[in-house]
Order: sequence, then structure tokens, then C-alpha cells
Amino acid sequence: MDLEILLAKIEKLEARIVELETENRQLRNKVSELETKLARYENLDSSNSSKPPSQDYKKKNLPRVKSFRDSGGQTGHKGTTLQKVEHPDEIIDCNPDNCSNCGTELETVSATVVDSKQEIDIPEIKPKVREYRRMKKICPVCGQSNCGKYPKHLKSAIQFGTLIKSLIVYLNICHKIPFDRLTQIIKDLLNLKISEGTIENTLQKALKQAEINKEEILKRIKQSSWAQSDETGIRVDGENWQLWTWCNQYFSMYVADKSRGYDVIKENFGEDYQGILIHDCYAAQNKTPAKAHQHCLAHYLRDLKYSIEVEQCVWSKTISSFLRRAVKIKEKIWADNFDPALRQQIINRFNRALIDHLQQLPLPSNKYAFRLYKRFLKHNKSILLFMSYQDLPSTNNGSERAIRNAKIHKKISGCFRNPKAAKRHATILSTIETAKKQGISILYACKSLINGLKLAF
Repeated sequence: MDLEILLAKIEKLEARIVELETENRQLRNKVSELETKLARYENLDSSNSSKPPSQDYKKKNLPRVKSFRDSGGQTGHKGTTLQKVEHPDEIIDCNPDNCSNCGTELETVSATVVDSKQEIDIPEIKPKVREYRRMKKICPVCGQSNCGKYPKHLKSAIQFGTLIKSLIVYLNICHKIPFDRLTQIIKDLLNLKISEGTIENTLQKALKQAEINKEEILKRIKQSSWAQSDETGIRVDGENWQLWTWCNQYFSMYVADKSRGYDVIKENFGEDYQGILIHDCYAAQNKTPAKAHQHCLAHYLRDLKYSIEVEQCVWSKTISSFLRRAVKIKEKIWADNFDPALRQQIINRFNRALIDHLQQLPLPSNKYAFRLYKRFLKHNKSILLFMSYQDLPSTNNGSERAIRNAKIHKKISGCFRNPKAAKRHATILSTIETAKKQGISILYACKSLINGLKLAF
């Protein structure tokens, strides 16, 4: 009986050993898989992925190598310096009072200019209070009492003027300064106490005209031959939202929305664009109806760079070199006096070469490179389209720069208090960023929002 119990225990232990060995293999495979994934992230930086430079930990930890150059501007560097103005606002003559030799007073002696120096400064910052008085006049003919009318913008017995309100919009929208710090700045600079409620009301007033401008901006973007689009994450009331942008070289439109889905594009940009849309390979952007799509080559080159560095993939190196050649040759074939027929031959040759690279080169065996291969194969018509149009960019760097506003806001102010504030910020930002591209004074643009005036885009 004891022998049977012992054999049963042995059998049970052997089964347990088999079970543990199976579990051990599974865990080892899982660890290996996680190590592979982790290795990929460890090798990611701003040069081969969408990670920002601030997260390049490897570069931060490298010891600083002392440069062989002297500090300061280098030989041949074009410096910049302040230039004297031709007509200064104020001239102060520095006259000698007495003769340095004999002590004679020189007050009545005429003087000539030897040389001059200029000092640029601003006048003392002091608010100007303007009082409007409603006057009454009696008609000398009929004796009717007649009272003057206040300007339409005066709504209360005392209020802040247009320039102060414009400054509030400028500091909050352009420089992302939060309400509490903004009240402190106004107090320190202007010696004025301003409440957060006043800031809120000022931004709401600017929003009315900004919404009208946004409609015009969208209209003008959709009339253009090409547009760029992108989106990035923002924080709104503790939740993840998205800041979307559609822009070109003259106009920028922003939208804040909780979703990153195609519905946002459909609602805000529409499905009737007749130009070429430039973007990354995000599915919602690919789905947007347009005349054609141009994928951002900068994104592709970053991904290929990662595959080259980490996987040592020959296919990725070949494709990367090919894309760089395409960008360089595009500049040459669209130069003045270049033969149009020859240009078209070169474009056709590059398009055929891309297909040949995808069909004839050995398929990449590396996991990441193979994913890139499938993406290139699926979207091959959206890769070299930029070569066929003189002014069509090969990247969506313009929209990348546009959405950098979101990251600056996050660093300075953190998250938006509520969805209303996020959407308002995006709408007003559309006017501000468009004004920058149009060469319009930003403070003037803010002033036009307060006064309800349409900018001449």
C-alpha cells in the first residue's frame, strides 16, 4: 500500500514538473518578446521616431566633449547689431560747460556735432484713463434739449479699453500664460487689478469674431491646391484630447476635440476637398476625400533610419537613399528653364523605380522593415506625388510646426480647465497663426478680434 502511495506521488510530481516546464517556456518566450519590444523603444529617439528631442535620454547622458573652437561668434559668422535710426524721437545735446584748458564758460558759444550715440527705451508704462462725458445742448430755435451719445463700445460706467483687452488675448493665446499669472503680470506692469472673470469675458468677446474668421480660413484652405494636416494630444480637465490642424503656407485652422477619429475630420474639414492633402500615414487622414494624398517623407525617413540602425536592414537603406535622391532631384527638375518633357521623363522614371524596388528587391526579413514594406506597397501612389508639382512639399512639417503650440501650452499652462476653454483657444489661435503667416501684426490681430473687425486675409 505504501508503494502505491509513493508511485502516485511520483506520478503527480512528474506531472507537476511537466506543467512547470511548460509554464517556464511560456514565460521565457514572453520575456523574450517583451525584451524585443523594449529594445525597440530603447533605440528610439527624435531622429528615428516621433519622440521629441526632450526625451532623448541617451543624448542627455553622453559626456560633453570640449569644443576646439573659441567661445562666441566664429570667424566668418554674420553678426547682427542694433542700427541707428535716421530720425530719433528725441535729441539731447551734450554740451561742454567750461573750457578744459582755461576754464572759460562756454554756454553762449555755438556748437557743432562731433558724433552721436542712441539709446532705445520705452516710455513709462502707465494706463491712460479716457473719460467720455455726455453733453447736453439746448436748441436756440425750439428750446429742445439734446444729449450726445456714447460710443457703442462703452457698455458700463468704467471698463478696460481695447488695447488692454488685446494684450490679454495676446498673452493668453500667443504665450499660453494662464489666468492667475496673467492677472499678476497686468498688476505688475500696469498697476491694474484685473479679475480672472474679466479675462474670461475678454476671451469670449474675442471668440465671436474668431469664429467668423475661422470659417473664412477654412474656406481659403479648401480653395488651395494643397493642405497639410496633423493632430497631437492635449489635456483637457484631466482627460486626453486632440488638437487638430489643417494649414498651408498662408492659413492655419485649429480644432480641439476629444476624438482622434475620422468623424472629427468629417465635421470640421469636410469631405469635399479638391486639392492634395499632405499628412502622415494615420488611417483617419488616409480616409479623407481629396484629389490625392502625399505622405510625409520625413516620417518615412525616420522609420527607415530606425530600421537601418537597429535591424541593419539593407532594404531600408536602399529605400532611404532612393527617397533622398527623389527630394534632391525635385529641386533640379523644377528649376527655371528646365525642359518640361525631360522633367516628366525623370518623374516617370522615379515612379517606375519605386515599383521596381518594391517588387524586385528581396523582401526584408526584419519585422519592423517588413511592416514598412507593406505600408510602402499599399500607399505607393502617395509617396512620390510631390515630384509632379512645383510647390507641393514632400513633408507635413508645416502642420508639425503648427501643432507645436499644443506642446508649448502644456509646458507653460498644463491642461485646459474645461472643453469650452480648449475649443475657444483653438478657434482664436486660428486667427493668430494665420495673421503671422500673412505678415499682420499680432497685436493688431488681437485688437481686431476685440473690436469685431474682419482681418483682410
